[in-house]
Amino acid sequence: MDNFFVDSHTHLDMPDFNKDREEVIKRALSSNIKYFLNVGYDYRSSINSNNLTKNYNNFFGAVGFHPHDAKSFKNEHLFEFEKIIKNNDKIVAVGEIGLDYYRNLSPKEIQIEVFKKQIEFAIEMGMPIIIHERDGFFDSINILKQYKGKIKGVFHCFNRDFISFKEIFNLNFYIGVGGVITYPKNDILRESFKKIPLDRIILETDAPYLPPQNKRGERNEPQFLIYTAQYLAKIYNISLDYLAKKTTENFSNLFNIKI
Repeated sequence: MDNFFVDSHTHLDMPDFNKDREEVIKRALSSNIKYFLNVGYDYRSSINSNNLTKNYNNFFGAVGFHPHDAKSFKNEHLFEFEKIIKNNDKIVAVGEIGLDYYRNLSPKEIQIEVFKKQIEFAIEMGMPIIIHERDGFFDSINILKQYKGKIKGVFHCFNRDFISFKEIFNLNFYIGVGGVITYPKNDILRESFKKIPLDRIILETDAPYLPPQNKRGERNEPQFLIYTAQYLAKIYNISLDYLAKKTTENFSNLFNIKI
């Protein structure tokens, strides 16, 4: 296999990996997952993501506040993120940011306010955004429409139908595909991929969360991305090597990275 994969959304800074982080990375490399984008979800994890990019040549990072943590966001955090971005060209996105009305761990109005502030910050920084959305799709789309043409990004862990994808496509956004596509109940999601163009897809694990079906009950890790890739290659009826080539190109185009 000439090409390689990128895990475009992982959280290897989390305590789940403290005992075996090096081994986890080695296992991923042995499965041809060569690069990783470690995504922040609050201030501390954003700092951790920045540190990982300094410790590993094949890591990129993102900084941002997840909607669950929006209640702890302060404007000063953006000043700190700006310093990080300006001092590290391996920080390539603002995220993960967005709306989560399923668990509502932060009040909706706070989620919306913090989402907008981080979108505007990303525009100012000239960076794409990584969106977390759960039960807040239409509000997310309507907010993004206010910034159409000024911002690009990815809806991570895409788990919706083709009609929803068209809304995302019309905003010039990508979708992140992870282990959920392998879950037996997700027939609607799999059906939508028969119509979704390959040039709008990047691959992810969201490790340590959401392992593919054959690893359910285990801690997810970047190596398991290969199972999602194999599944997706069958849907598109393409080789694993070609899927690696195209999704890595998409990753590079979205995040303005040459790898």
